[in-house]
Amino acid sequence: MKALARITGWSAKGYLPLNLLFITILVTSAWGASTSDPLINELTKSSGSNIYAGYHSGTGKLRFLRTEQGTAIPQPFAIPRDATPELAARSFLNKYGRLFGITDPSKELTVKRERIADRGRSFIRFQQMNQGLPVIGAEVIVQMDSKKNVLSVNGEISPAPAIRTTPVFPLEAAKEKALEMVGTLYQIDIARLTVSEPVLWIYNPVLLGKGPNANTLVWRMEVKATVIHPLREMVLVDAASGDVVLHFNQIDSVLNRKTYDHGNMAGRALPGNLADLRRSEGQGPSGITDVDLAHDYAGDTYTFYSLYHGRDSIDNAGMTLISTTRFCPDISYCPYQNAFWNGSQMVYGEGFASADDVVAHEMTHGVTEQESNLMYYMQSGAINESFSDVWGEFVDLTNGKGNDGPSVRWLMGEDLLIGAVRNMSDPPAFGDPDRMLSPNYWCHLCDNGGVHINSGIGNKAAYLMTDGGSFNGKTITGLGMTKVAKIFYEAQTHLLTSASDYNDLADTLQQACINLIGTDGITAPDCQEVVNAISATEMNHKPPANVLHNPGFEDGKVNWAEHSSGGYPIIVKTPSAFCYSQWFAILAGYDNATEYFYQDVTIPPDALQTYLRFAYSISTHEVESQVYDTMKVEVVRPSDNAVLETLETLSNVNKTHGYWYFGSTYDLLSYKGQTIRLRFYATTNNSYLTLFLVDDIALGVVTPPETISAPTPPDGPTNGVILTSYSFTTGGSSSSSGDPVQYLFDWGDGTTSGWLPVGVTSVSKSWNNPGTYQVKVQARCATHTPIGSSWSQSFSINIIPIQITLQSTAGSSIFDSCSLITNYQPSFQWTANGPLKKYTVLISTSPTDFTTRGTVLTKGTVLGTSNTWKPLF
Repeated sequence: MKALARITGWSAKGYLPLNLLFITILVTSAWGASTSDPLINELTKSSGSNIYAGYHSGTGKLRFLRTEQGTAIPQPFAIPRDATPELAARSFLNKYGRLFGITDPSKELTVKRERIADRGRSFIRFQQMNQGLPVIGAEVIVQMDSKKNVLSVNGEISPAPAIRTTPVFPLEAAKEKALEMVGTLYQIDIARLTVSEPVLWIYNPVLLGKGPNANTLVWRMEVKATVIHPLREMVLVDAASGDVVLHFNQIDSVLNRKTYDHGNMAGRALPGNLADLRRSEGQGPSGITDVDLAHDYAGDTYTFYSLYHGRDSIDNAGMTLISTTRFCPDISYCPYQNAFWNGSQMVYGEGFASADDVVAHEMTHGVTEQESNLMYYMQSGAINESFSDVWGEFVDLTNGKGNDGPSVRWLMGEDLLIGAVRNMSDPPAFGDPDRMLSPNYWCHLCDNGGVHINSGIGNKAAYLMTDGGSFNGKTITGLGMTKVAKIFYEAQTHLLTSASDYNDLADTLQQACINLIGTDGITAPDCQEVVNAISATEMNHKPPANVLHNPGFEDGKVNWAEHSSGGYPIIVKTPSAFCYSQWFAILAGYDNATEYFYQDVTIPPDALQTYLRFAYSISTHEVESQVYDTMKVEVVRPSDNAVLETLETLSNVNKTHGYWYFGSTYDLLSYKGQTIRLRFYATTNNSYLTLFLVDDIALGVVTPPETISAPTPPDGPTNGVILTSYSFTTGGSSSSSGDPVQYLFDWGDGTTSGWLPVGVTSVSKSWNNPGTYQVKVQARCATHTPIGSSWSQSFSINIIPIQITLQSTAGSSIFDSCSLITNYQPSFQWTANGPLKKYTVLISTSPTDFTTRGTVLTKGTVLGTSNTWKPLF
């Protein structure tokens, strides 16, 4: 029997093949609007059009604003005829900025970029500042027409409150923390790493689609390797605690051309020395296949951008297109099986310049960096990747080179030696999602949150817009490549911000099409096809939610329970966890082991679909093809630990040779409405040890969008008089998710009650003018304020003037507040149908001049001094 000891020295020798091809180094939800917001009502009136307002699912604030018809919204205040676009944009945001979460535009917004486009349009891109510090991903773009009226406003703003901006954790310590973390993560000696000078920023994770809506003061840095390694890690260190709160590699896995070749010699500096320069602009073929293909395809990409978009190279200013072929970062990765953009040039491993779409893909990463600068993380990174695929395929379809047959149309990288890596017309063929609610949607930590995998959603939309087809209940008529390229380029260059997600892309593609109506043959019906493609790919939906807490163990053991018969820790920290994670679960690895870890989780009762997926690695000393040691994935009843279902049993026979893999996808919809215990349970025999590693567990759940039921019609009096308060009551609304609700009354006179506090269902109202008013009520979710109900049925109240009955020696008369009374004796009595208030009676000897005198009547009897009277209230 072997000694009771864990196997040591086991580490992941590789990572799950996830189509992680094409990498780049960067230099650096949609709910329907609750249209009863008073400012939205003002916008509707001023524009004469219904307002489309898209809300951010994390902040509850606007992220997109335009009219549904695409017409301009007038400026709320008069501005000088020669006002600059910035002044006009600020004028609009001074009035309506609070819809986006902007309190004081003069202090919170600084201009990041100003662009003048065709037909006199202008785009002002603002960066949000919080107490003088920039907020990561917080940008807003105001688009105006030639008259400086507003066509659209979009972007993300952090509405979280101000925080302390004086760092507690020192700058130098932050640099050391970043170097230590990156060195450990990538197993690189920190002596071979460099770190940029830390700069203070504000970080709100909700803007990047990952975490709560809360501001944190951080030191922002970029760590690079001095050795030739595709590494450009953005690191955020909490300036109070010193914790690393976010990090990811910004490598997005470019006519003046220079093409270098390293000849598979490892460790050479980029781009190369003079001897490595094999071909420059104007020179003929070098005779080196990789060099000539990279050089020619870079020219094809330049030509496409020039002809279709009028763009002069990557930076639109004639940037030299530098490429290096047959690159190897070190001897262990040679030949190098990838390609990337490093912020200044394209880099290709051997054979990876052989595909024209791959070359155009990498160059487009450079264009993205210069324009929208989409962060290479979560959905922003997926859009970044999708854009590179889209223009890669467009170049492939137009340059007349490579394999362009119908069978490979919309394949990415079909000319590579390893074959295609993605299918844009059928993303699931490579395990990628083709719609937001697909079971293939990636909600794991790996791949920077699915930047390559979730690109399938944008790719499918581009395919449908271009070629058309029927998908997911929608039929789309294709627009052709030229129109789609124009629409995507408009979104890329003018409308997207660095933190844009798929909800934002859905809005910006529609706005881009509206912007281009009347140009390049684009029509309003074309824009409906764009909408249809967006709907088919569910781009405007929220993605599946991972209902597990701490699913990648990055918070250690939080939310997980564990048991080890040997007394060993199961959830541990290591530099060798899955996909550059720092934590994972390790089961067994010693004789006669019984170990497990679990988490109790509730499957929502309204779940539409659920799926479980996890990463694992199995190492063993067993040599026979017989099962000895096992790990079971179980659904357990928490009350008595009864096993309800064994989803999968893995064993020593399933050894992965140091690689990580994902298990099958398991449907847990039969457990909706129940609390289950998800348990990973391992046992071993008494010889030839086996080690089971688990990481990045996802239990994705799709639920219906939250809805709010309509309120009951308001209850109150049906008749009344002016200047008198009447009470109205409503109720009956509820949230499908059980959230609290609030009510708002629309009084039918252009005013509302504003949103009442939770639990308040009654409010009073008085009217200044007579008339018949239609009172109605709307409810909204108090937690997710953009989610609102439909309006209630209207309730009618008739408001009449206050009528005064005069009695005098000359007779009696009834008159209202607008009547003139003449020929009455100086002495009279009066009564009114309204409450007894102080009525002002203007007295004059002229039947038309009532400005000379006023007498306050406080009693029912008054002595007059003239024979002409007019009461005013």
